[in-house]
Order: sequence, then structure tokens, then C-alpha cells
Amino acid sequence: MAKIHSFRIRNSKGATDVEIKLDKRVSSPIVTLIGLNESGKTTILEALSYYVSGDIGTSGCYQTEW
Repeated sequence: MAKIHSFRIRNSKGATDVEIKLDKRVSSPIVTLIGLNESGKTTILEALSYYVSGDIGTSGCYQTEW
């Protein structure tokens, strides 16, 4: 199974340039996003959904680096 070790979201909603690294976490198939309201949790999930499906209808266009 393929694993995402890190990703960067650019120019998406309020995220001008966000990089998230997952390679230093405990070996678990579950990742939890915790943050205040309007902090970008949904933006991260929508960008990942766009990457997996390629469907820009998910919420708009994204520039991502994987």
C-alpha cells in the first residue's frame, strides 16, 4: 500500500503555503487533525481528496506537491 510521507498545499483557500510531514509519526494508519474552528482542517482534507480523486469539483483547484 502506498503511503504519503509529506505534502504541501499552496494557494488554496487560506493556505498560501502549508507543508505537513507524516514520516516522523508512530506507525499507524490513522492520522488525526486537531485545530480551532477555521484553522484549515477541512482545507487539508479537501486537498488530499483532490489529489486522490483528481476531481476539482471537490472544492476548487489546488496546487500540491507530493
